[in-house]
Amino acid sequence: MKPGIQVDFILMPACGCDMSYLSMAIANYILKKSKEKNAKISKSKLQNIIISAHLDYLKKFGKPLISEKINLMHFGFIIPSISEYFGILKYDEDINARNYTKCEEACKVGLRKIILGNSVSDPLELRALTDFLDEKIAEFSELSTRESIVRNIKPGSVWHQIAFRGLKGNHLIEDFTEVSNKFLIAVLDGLRDSLAVN
Repeated sequence: MKPGIQVDFILMPACGCDMSYLSMAIANYILKKSKEKNAKISKSKLQNIIISAHLDYLKKFGKPLISEKINLMHFGFIIPSISEYFGILKYDEDINARNYTKCEEACKVGLRKIILGNSVSDPLELRALTDFLDEKIAEFSELSTRESIVRNIKPGSVWHQIAFRGLKGNHLIEDFTEVSNKFLIAVLDGLRDSLAVN
């Protein structure tokens, strides 16, 4: 973990019914379900599943899935905490049990304690959320790390709209540009409107 990086805010549970969820709680659920199916999952693929779920959640419900803002990069979006937590792994390295433990030790945070059940007390809400996430996991299950990246940055994607149309200049993206959920919703609305016209 980089000196000066604070991760304590990620461990604070969100409150209320109309809430978003902790990135690491979502990540742990995805990792658990992937491992139940003996599927390999890298930190990049994990990021792309969460990003795709976050964007679909914004589109479907008009509110964020994760409580953390995402960053725009020249190769797609990232979730800062997930990048930090699994920072010692290569982008395509499997997050197996050994690597997960190494990451937990490196960042000195009890990652496995951050689970959806700790922040979602309503069983119906938890069921709806896990059903939603299960659909996302299924969409990405057969994709390689590279294919999962390409899926989220292909022409017509939200990333593509922001990187090539939403910014001035010749695709000059400043890495780690924070993207607000309000801006993402506006881009999603614009994509929906352009699809309705065509």
